[in-house]
Parts: sequence; structure tokens; C-alpha cells
Amino acid sequence: MTFPTAIPDPDDEKKVAAAARDAEAELVEEAIDAVAAAELDEAVAEAAEVLADERIEQAADDLLAAEHVGDLAHQAETEGETAAAEDLRGVEEELVREARQLAQEADDLHEFAQEAHGAADQAAAEAVELTTEAIVLDEIAGEAEEAAATGQLDREIRETLADVEPELKAEAEVLAGQEVEAIAEQLFGAVDEPLAADGGQGVLADFPADVTAAEAGGQALAEQETDSDPSAEVLDEDELIKGDEEPRPERPVSPYDRPGRWFVVHTQSGYEKKVKQNLEARISSMNMEGRIFEVVIPMEDVVEFKGGKKVVVQKKMFPGYLLVRCLMDDDSWTVIRNTPGVTGFVGQGAKPSPLPRRDVESFLQVKSEAEEGERARKRGPRLEFEVGETVRIKEGPFADFSGQITEINEEQLKVKVEVDIFGRPTPVELEFAQIAKL
Repeated sequence: MTFPTAIPDPDDEKKVAAAARDAEAELVEEAIDAVAAAELDEAVAEAAEVLADERIEQAADDLLAAEHVGDLAHQAETEGETAAAEDLRGVEEELVREARQLAQEADDLHEFAQEAHGAADQAAAEAVELTTEAIVLDEIAGEAEEAAATGQLDREIRETLADVEPELKAEAEVLAGQEVEAIAEQLFGAVDEPLAADGGQGVLADFPADVTAAEAGGQALAEQETDSDPSAEVLDEDELIKGDEEPRPERPVSPYDRPGRWFVVHTQSGYEKKVKQNLEARISSMNMEGRIFEVVIPMEDVVEFKGGKKVVVQKKMFPGYLLVRCLMDDDSWTVIRNTPGVTGFVGQGAKPSPLPRRDVESFLQVKSEAEEGERARKRGPRLEFEVGETVRIKEGPFADFSGQITEINEEQLKVKVEVDIFGRPTPVELEFAQIAKL
């Protein structure tokens, strides 16, 4: 008995999970500190803006007072009170200087508030980035913990099978020997008995009388027909059937007619191949080949434009999903659902729903060469972009703008994208190489 090699080591996976959890905790602490720093910087900025507003009000009051004093000085000069006028002019100048100083302080405080706002935004962005990294580490730790649990279960299964394997082998050899002896005795027990002296008629005597009579009548009828028409050609049954048949193109068997039913399994997007390998390894290690038969990643041909040329490439038809053909029961459900990377089944509630024939044949049907050629001529591969899809402009005067595709010209390799410019939707004609998916 052999075991698959692609079984996760539970000890290694536990170490990975522990390291990921430690790093996640550190990132969470740093994110909390970044949030606190952002809040502090925001509070400082608000306080600076309040002080700046107060300085502006004081400067305005000083200017009003200076204007009033200037009016009094002018009146004193008119009345010939020169000394009083000079004193009032001095007070006016002092008020103006104080107003200017307050205005300068207000400008400095506004500038400081802007810097504090910028620091707060930077700290908030850092907190978001740290939180995102912590979420990724949490997912890695979760996958490692699931893999560790799977590896531990596989290890226990190995140990159990290793203990009972010698006993099972011995019992199988004994049973096999007994069955072989019984079959040999039943089939070949009379081989050594001498044939009857009448040339074997004793053996025929064991068959029913009506069988032997029918065979004799058939032989006589064949001889009579042959004698009546010597030139007639005698054809056997295989030749008659072969003559009536006309060559027909063989149609491939529908995947829907294979054993089991097809179910849709949801996985982590971008990890479909890894999840498929993990599930196939679990099927082999847990001896579920008789219940879970096939795991498929549906693919389709998609037209992409690289360097101004049309290229047909294969892409996943449904990113984040696998198709599994199996006999669904509690054991099959458990093996599939507990595979690392599998997040659930597609269906109503907790019960997986099998795919209908139309969907299975649409996703997986292998066409004959004639049908495939006709299908390619009629429809062709699917374009990478679709009308109504929102895309990002990569280059040109509208780089980094986003817009919605309103028209696709496949022959000229161009699209029309509606871009919002100064609050007005404006159609822009671009090449396929100038846009990208969001």
C-alpha cells in the first residue's frame, strides 16, 4: 500500500501558523499606534486652526482701532493740537504693527495646521496598510492551521493503516487462496474424466434434449439450403449487420453522463490550481477515488491585444471556482469542504446543488472537429473587454482616468471610452493596449 507524497507536515504548518500569528499581532499593534498618531496630529491641526482664527480676529480689531485713532489724529491736526496729533499717530502706527504681526502668526499657524493634517493623513494611510497586511497574515495563518489539521489527520490515518496492513494482507491471501481453489474445482473438476467410448456423445447427453434437437435441425436446414442453390453465398450474422451499417461520425460522450454529478466549489481567487492539487491529494490519501472522480478548472479562449496584435489565450472561465464530479454524501462533502483553500459549495443553503445538463455541457462539452470548427467560425474566442465595462486608461493624455466602454471596434483594435472631464461625459477613442481592467 502506497501513500501520496503531497501531504502537509503538521509540525511545519503549525510553525508557519504561529509565525504568521506573531507577525499579525505586531502589525495590529503598529496599526493601533498609527491610528493614535493620526488622531493626535488631527487634534493638533484643529487647535492650530482655532489659534489662527483668533489671531486674525485680533488683527482685525487692531486695524479698526488704528483707523479710529488715525481719525482722532487728523482731527487734532485740524484743530492745531500738534502734540496730541503726534501722540495719536504713534499709537496708530503701533496698532498697525501689532495687526501685521498677528496676521503673520495666523499664516504660520495655518501652515502648521496643514502640515499636521498631512501627517494625520499619512498616519491613517499607514494604519490602513498595516491592517491590510495583518488581514493577509490572518488568512495565511488560517490556511496553515487548516493544513496542519489535515496533515495531522493524514498522519493518524497512515499510522492506523500501517498497524492493520499486515493483518489485512494475510486475511486477503487466505481468502484469495480459498476462492481460487473453489473456482478451479468447479471449472476443471471433470477434466481428468475419460470421454465416453462413443466419441464424446456421453458429454452431449448431459445437455437438454430440446437443445440438441434444435442444433440438429438447424444443421439440416443449412445443408438443405446449400444443396438447393449451390451458387448461393452464405453470409453470417456479423457480415449482414456490417453491411447494413453506414459510417457515422462518432459523437463524444457528454461529461454529464459520466458517473456522479457535477458540483461547483468556491475557492480563494487566484489559488484554483493549488486548491485542485490539495483536493486531489486528499482524495488519494483518504481512498475516495470511488466517490470523488474528477476536479476541473473550467477554461475558455479569450482574445487579448499585446503589442498591437490579437492573441488568443486561455483564461479561467470562473475565477475562484472549481467543478467537482462526485457521488455526494457526508464523506465526500467532508473531504471536499475541509480541503485548504475551499470556502464552500454553490447551492441553496448548506446543501450543494448539482449542475444541470445544459451547464455541464456548456462548460465541459468536448465538441467534434466539425462542430468545433463551425463554432469557431460563428462565434470565435471571447474578447478581453466588454461593452459597459469600466476600465482604467494606462497611457496617453487621459492616463489614470477611468471610464466606461461604450463601443468596441474589433477590426481596428480600438474602443470608445466615456470619460468624465470637468463634470461632463466625453467619449475618447483608444487602442486596446492603452486600457486595463480595474
